[in-house]
Amino acid sequence: MSNRFKQSLLRTLALLTATLISATPPFLAAQQFPAPDPGLPPRPAIAFRVDVELVLLPVSVTDERYRAVSGLGRENFEVYEDKVRQEIASVNEVDAPVSVGLVFDGSGSMADNIELCKRAVRAFFQHANPEDEYFLIEFNGRPHLLVGFTSQTDRIMGFVGAARGGGSTAFYDAIYLALAQMEEARHSRKILLVLSDGADNHSRYSLKDVRNALRESDVQLYTIGVFQPLPYRSTMEQQHGPALMANLAELSGGHGFELHNPYDLPDVTGTISRELRTQYEISYHPSNREHNGRWRKLRIKVKAPPPAPRLRARTRSGYYASSL
Repeated sequence: MSNRFKQSLLRTLALLTATLISATPPFLAAQQFPAPDPGLPPRPAIAFRVDVELVLLPVSVTDERYRAVSGLGRENFEVYEDKVRQEIASVNEVDAPVSVGLVFDGSGSMADNIELCKRAVRAFFQHANPEDEYFLIEFNGRPHLLVGFTSQTDRIMGFVGAARGGGSTAFYDAIYLALAQMEEARHSRKILLVLSDGADNHSRYSLKDVRNALRESDVQLYTIGVFQPLPYRSTMEQQHGPALMANLAELSGGHGFELHNPYDLPDVTGTISRELRTQYEISYHPSNREHNGRWRKLRIKVKAPPPAPRLRARTRSGYYASSL
């Protein structure tokens, strides 16, 4: 093979590589989605890739009334990785500061519940740790970062109080922007609290994109769904909203709340805030020591000491092993 041919081949390969890297992901029919918004963030970097020598899991435990449960020890938990039970190294209760992203739906479909949502955010702040930090994203046809990370809750409430409601709903884009903003968090515990009806109809990103981004992040998602009664959900997006929000929350190890009575909204945000103050960190050395970069599915069980009621433990659905 001549040197001239080698050089030509290398230039061709370089051109093809550059083309593939710069190509945007395919979406559904172009008329179903708005044109890409240059103001939206790129896909968040993979953050939750675990050294296979030690895994640390954030775990929430609640009773049948969704009340946070404290006082449990290693003997109360079982951890399974790819269906194989793991030997737990430690179980610790934590009440460390939290980085919280508030994602507030200000679209037209939420107009009737805007005032209740404002009360809900205020209730959430009543249980805050002074060292917690927050940012605020409001969205309708596109998401807007209104306040970057701050510990000044009154500043957040000033923007929440100005919300009016109107326009279409870019729910997926708002989650993407929030995950990107979380890369600036100071604390290791990262929470997104989303108040919405989940009725996306104007996003650049797809549900698949959002699911992948959540799997690859170290963020727990809590959703509060404010929905019209089923007979009044006139669009497919509104009908699928409850299941969509619950599934995304479960994937991340968070929790999805569906409100049947909107006036329960402030109580629910207070419940979430208290739960964040009562979490566990479970560590274990995985029996699978391969550095293969693959997804490992997690399941956790909690055994209530008698005569305690039945308990439920939640953590993220899995993690990517390191590939070193």
